[in-house]
Amino acid sequence: MVNTQWDSEPFLSFGSSSYVFLDGIELYGRPYPADLATHLVNGKYTGPHFEGGGIGFLAGSSFCTLTRSTIHSIPQAATFESGSDFVIAGNSFYDIVLVNRDGNWSYFGAQGVADGHDGYYVANPNGSFKDWTRRRTYVQNSITNVYSNGFNCFMTDTCVVIGNRFGNIAADSVYMDHGRNVTVLRNLFEAKPSSGYAIAFDNEPEYGSLIPVMTQDNILIADNFIGSTGSAFTLFRFDGVGTAADTWSNVHFIHNVVVGGSFYIQKVRGPTAPHGGLIANNLFIGTTGNFGLEDTTAWTVDNNVFVSGLPTLAAGISQAGNFTATPTFVGPTDGSTLAGFTPTKESALQVPFAPDVPLDGVCQPRRTTTTSAGLIGP
Repeated sequence: MVNTQWDSEPFLSFGSSSYVFLDGIELYGRPYPADLATHLVNGKYTGPHFEGGGIGFLAGSSFCTLTRSTIHSIPQAATFESGSDFVIAGNSFYDIVLVNRDGNWSYFGAQGVADGHDGYYVANPNGSFKDWTRRRTYVQNSITNVYSNGFNCFMTDTCVVIGNRFGNIAADSVYMDHGRNVTVLRNLFEAKPSSGYAIAFDNEPEYGSLIPVMTQDNILIADNFIGSTGSAFTLFRFDGVGTAADTWSNVHFIHNVVVGGSFYIQKVRGPTAPHGGLIANNLFIGTTGNFGLEDTTAWTVDNNVFVSGLPTLAAGISQAGNFTATPTFVGPTDGSTLAGFTPTKESALQVPFAPDVPLDGVCQPRRTTTTSAGLIGP
């Protein structure tokens, strides 16, 4: 059990470290400072101890693991990973990024529970070039009461987010900015405030020439329960770069159960058209929102079940096999367990097999001909 300071670095910091294994620890911050509001100038915090974090695997660290631990009451991010080969598994994170709690978003809006956004320095003459973080795995963590993003797959090539619970996340539950080869699988996204998105894969310009920009390719979002996001979007992409590397491909949103559901994927500003967008075999319950897919010819919307009626899709979007049905489940259907979404009448939800996800939300094999829309089904 460790009590942190409100310092400008992570309390436990491992720089250029390899094969670090942390298991069964508790790390928490000092009580939230009562005078925080007196240090706000034009919405930005200017007082002392303004960047205190939890655990940092920094400056090109590799093969570092955090398991079965609890991190809470932290002013900034709970963990930072920068380098390659990180495993964050079976942990509890709560009351994170507390400096945002009074609305101080202008400085800390991009922080999250696990944050690898700084990349890491590699050897070159001027020392200014940063490389990507590679191979980050987040498995079976509980992430609640976060006053910013949940998991940030920032500047990451290969990020796996499986079997986590996200609750009361003020901003985006999973945020991938400048990332590719990302899998978001079998997670529970509880209903959240409308101030952020469930999942976002932005391509923003804030890192400039420091980062070797990659296209955002091979993003699989499958077998998740995604609760209501209010007036915010289920899946969102903002395009802020417009360079030659600014495009995406093979973004697949498959076999999810979504309460409501709305999308906004902004048109690519770079010269290379995106391709391979797929929204298929999902079950949308509740009132479905807008499907704002601006690069229309890049998208296929097939074989989804809409409880409240089919949405209006823009011309150019490939669409087939979508239908309306009223499913029944074994329950509970409050999102407390993915198994509750097992249909009691499979025939009402039959859709073609999607080879991206051969296993369903409880890791049972799907039939390779027709299967059930949504999370669960043979």
